[in-house]
Amino acid sequence: MIDGQFVELFLSWLENYGPSTLGFIMFTSAIGVPFPVTPILITSGAFARLGFFECSPATFYIFAGAVTGDAVAYFIGRFAGDWAERLAGKRFGSAWEKAQNWFNRYGAWAILLSRWLLNSLDVPINLIAGASHYDFWKYLFFVVLGRSIWIVLYGGLGYAFSSQYELITQLIERYTVWAGVALVVVISLYILLRKLLKGKLDKLPVD
Repeated sequence: MIDGQFVELFLSWLENYGPSTLGFIMFTSAIGVPFPVTPILITSGAFARLGFFECSPATFYIFAGAVTGDAVAYFIGRFAGDWAERLAGKRFGSAWEKAQNWFNRYGAWAILLSRWLLNSLDVPINLIAGASHYDFWKYLFFVVLGRSIWIVLYGGLGYAFSSQYELITQLIERYTVWAGVALVVVISLYILLRKLLKGKLDKLPVD
């Protein structure tokens, strides 16, 4: 939830440093600083609509900051895997175990969904992907795709409903978990059905 004090602080940052502030926030969040980035993104869309700054440079800084931070976190996991795992395990607690389970089961899906829906898992999955030596270019593809969805969806919501951005933020924070559960069920059913169909096709006689 965004309170008045946060909005005042956010506006002062934007006034002093411009839209580049957004890039810095997204970058540091992607490597583990606990900024509320989805509410910030919604607020940014609303503020762009209200004329506090131009939309195009703000979008660039948000996208570049988030993707660059994700890539840095990946390489931290890759080159400091044991240290990063110990530190992140303490920092993220149960979210770290959840991220490991998600990544082990779903791979690319976990990377994609943690960019725009299950944001609490994005940093752990960055580190886990790096530590497991997951192909970087494949990882980067799903990061770029996921961050693009994230910016268009939440930034667009803030822009379209600028007068109600606080209400939108509250609703998203409340129902994101349930949306994530629903997606897990859908993905699991999809994988199960694909395996069942493949098994039946393998049993068909070949002329």
